[in-house]
Amino acid sequence: MTQPAEQFPFVEADSTTGASSRMPYLPLTLTLGQRSVAVSGLLDTGAAINVLPHSVGLQLGAVWEQQTTPVRLSGNMASVEARVLVVTAVVGRLPSVRLSLPGRSRTGCR
Repeated sequence: MTQPAEQFPFVEADSTTGASSRMPYLPLTLTLGQRSVAVSGLLDTGAAINVLPHSVGLQLGAVWEQQTTPVRLSGNMASVEARVLVVTAVVGRLPSVRLSLPGRSRTGCR
């Protein structure tokens, strides 16, 4: 049985510029252990990787110093230390999935 398609509207990123600032943000719930946090992620279908912000990892109870799998970022984030955090993600009515997300360490940008 096929589920009906879900639609997620573009969200205005800057109210002063109007329609030109609409971005495709995807609402999702991330879970780590017993903690969950509702966030919005920029939907970037051309990205090879998305990075979990340090503050979201903290809300989930992650202790970055205890994460042992490093990941090398590239581009303008090449100098930022990052480590992998495995979380469960749910988008709308879709089944949950496990994601391995690189997160910025305390020494990285926030």
